[in-house]
Amino acid sequence: MIRVTLLAAAVALVAGVPHVPRLDGGLPRLPKIVGGVEASPGEFPHQISMQRNGIFGKSHSCGGSIFNENYIVTAGHCVHGTSASKIFVVAGEHDLSTTSGDEQESPAEALIEHEHYDSSTITNDIALIKLATPLVMNGLVQPIELPAQGEFAAAGSRVRPRAGGPRWRGGSSPIF
Repeated sequence: MIRVTLLAAAVALVAGVPHVPRLDGGLPRLPKIVGGVEASPGEFPHQISMQRNGIFGKSHSCGGSIFNENYIVTAGHCVHGTSASKIFVVAGEHDLSTTSGDEQESPAEALIEHEHYDSSTITNDIALIKLATPLVMNGLVQPIELPAQGEFAAAGSRVRPRAGGPRWRGGSSPIF
């Protein structure tokens, strides 16, 4: 019985792994947002790449926004169950497959999840990353512009998602 269970688990694991094509340099090329377009360098200077140190080196894990030189705002599910020692932030980045020299890297000092974050329902899905080394603000590294406290966007306002969404036509994903 255990052999059948292990075989079924192995088949399910292999069948559930999607094919991810690779770039010439060996990095995986992940699908883009359906109908999405590539941003210009510096177009979103608040956007960061949250990366993890793993057994195969550093890799992009989630996005986030610069709040100020010491803090990043990200999704709670991006840091839940993770140690700050495994996380670092890259700001000023445009293309993860190349190094431009404009990137700033800072390790995480602390991960601060919303006190009522619930991983089963993903409610209160917000967190802060306290940086060990402050970012240096410049033309490619800037804090996100936020509305004043209590201010809301008008109904019908246009927004521009920075990442996530369906990866194929007709697909859907609750995670952005």
